[in-house]
Amino acid sequence: MKHYYGVVNQITNTNETLLWCSQSKEAKYTFNYKTMKHLNNGKQMKSVWELPLCTGKERCRDKDGNKMHNTQKPIALLERVILSSTKKGDIVLDPFMGSGTTAVVCKKYQRNYVGFEKEKKYLSLIENRIKGTSITIDNDLINNVYDVKERRIPIQELLAKRILLENESLYDKYGTNGTILCSDGTILINNIPYSIHKGAANLLGKESCNGWDYWFVKRDGSLVSINDFRSQIRDDEAVRI
Repeated sequence: MKHYYGVVNQITNTNETLLWCSQSKEAKYTFNYKTMKHLNNGKQMKSVWELPLCTGKERCRDKDGNKMHNTQKPIALLERVILSSTKKGDIVLDPFMGSGTTAVVCKKYQRNYVGFEKEKKYLSLIENRIKGTSITIDNDLINNVYDVKERRIPIQELLAKRILLENESLYDKYGTNGTILCSDGTILINNIPYSIHKGAANLLGKESCNGWDYWFVKRDGSLVSINDFRSQIRDDEAVRI
């Protein structure tokens, strides 16, 4: 029997895999899609992230200039992970704290954290990094403002506040296809009641249509989108808060 020996070459590993999991299909989880899009200059975040390794001032070194932790994770990486999957005040668990980057980012962005590390030589490193991290004052990233869902404002609320009026005429953006707004928030097309969405879809010959974008009313001789009134209500509520 002949034996053949050779040298096995290996491509240098330059990536790590992140697993995003839940306990069940029904489990509720946080995914701040719009926050991630904001962090990616307005573009949808992709599944491959190209981030630099820890270098310069971010790299933790001892008094002799040696790395204090060989696999110190960059802050930019944990910022994406934590901001994409948590809300302010949530608790983040890191069972392998290493150099403590998870705790640093959690403190910076006002998340709570629990961590474990069995290597005593890293404990002082973690503690010093946490102490040296300042809590960022509330901002849009901390509060995930980009992913806060706007309060749903039904057309009945606009009628109740007399922003829209019973028997008022609604039009498309060209001032045609006029219809009448009823007291219950429906509109009449050929004397048949529809929701503002179904009615718009009926006129367009489509299965669906966003009636908030389709319908306009006349104010001082000009057409105004009924959706603008919802925005005004939200702006007024934000000012009061």
